[in-house]
Amino acid sequence: MNIATAMERNEIMSHTTEAITDEGYVSDDVQAIAEYRSVSVLAVLAAVLGVASASAIVTSSLLLIPLLGIIISLFALWRIAHSDGQQVGRTLALVGLALSLAFGSGVYVRGMMLSRLLGAEAQDWALQWCDLVLDDQLITALELTVAPNSRRPFNDALESFYSTDEAAKKRLDEFENDDVIKALRDAPEGSKVVAGDVMAVASYDMGSYVVVQKFELVPPRGEGNPIRFRLQARRVRLGGIGGNAWYLMERTMGWD
Repeated sequence: MNIATAMERNEIMSHTTEAITDEGYVSDDVQAIAEYRSVSVLAVLAAVLGVASASAIVTSSLLLIPLLGIIISLFALWRIAHSDGQQVGRTLALVGLALSLAFGSGVYVRGMMLSRLLGAEAQDWALQWCDLVLDDQLITALELTVAPNSRRPFNDALESFYSTDEAAKKRLDEFENDDVIKALRDAPEGSKVVAGDVMAVASYDMGSYVVVQKFELVPPRGEGNPIRFRLQARRVRLGGIGGNAWYLMERTMGWD
């Protein structure tokens, strides 16, 4: 090997090394790594919860899903904003936030409307029940404190049953001596029952709802003070024939 050939080889190796270590070639990889940004896991979770929030429309017991979606979305947006550009997913988080807010608000509005409707329905039914007691139709009023699937038919045999069956006679006697019943029966002629505020509306399984409401027995002017009491009525679904029916669960003197 002559000296010229060796020098040529060294020159080739030198150029090769320079090509490998060329600043532009290395900086492309470094720049790609530096510009890499990961998708925020929280943003993805926020979007998933936003979509899942639709299930809360079916039952309000799942209202926790949109609430959790709102919290996760806001936290994801905060993390992305403070990641120095290392995380992406702001659009996902915003979509999740919008869906959670939309479905959550829908459930809230639906609940408010349902509460108003149930309150009005329960109020009308309870006032009719109070009228039965005021008119001394105690057997009918007592039967309306029994769940629809357990009460006896409203026919001519009902009064006979309460006059002959010992257990029924005892129930009727206890009913007559109840504080609310006595207050209604002893009210002066011309007294009327006025509905007050709805205290609570609660939902149960199988489309059952309970409404607690204030009422006031108002005597004619100059014949005593108003008497306050509470009634708790429950609406249940009727099997077979369909529809709904109310019955009185509890009655309590006072509003406290």
